[in-house]
Amino acid sequence: MSQPILRILYIVGDRLIDIYILVITVTAFLSWVPGLYDSKFGRLLRRFTEPFDNLVHRFIPPIMGLDLSPIIEILICMLLRQLWFMVLSTMFMGL
Repeated sequence: MSQPILRILYIVGDRLIDIYILVITVTAFLSWVPGLYDSKFGRLLRRFTEPFDNLVHRFIPPIMGLDLSPIIEILICMLLRQLWFMVLSTMFMGL
């Protein structure tokens, strides 16, 4: 692959992860306001985050009513971003 294509792939992957982190953050804040959390907008955002929430909850359930899954999910997304960068960097070095 050429360098411009790898750069585009990196930027697209980076932006998608940024958007998902934003969705996780907004959903977490909406959970503090029940009316907003149960609104159409809240349900739409939850459709995107619930599969990841359920996966994280299997390993780290809420502790005394405190749900730490959004923090864990954001950390995982940041790790995925670094992995994405390393994979594309390795591909570029192979040219």
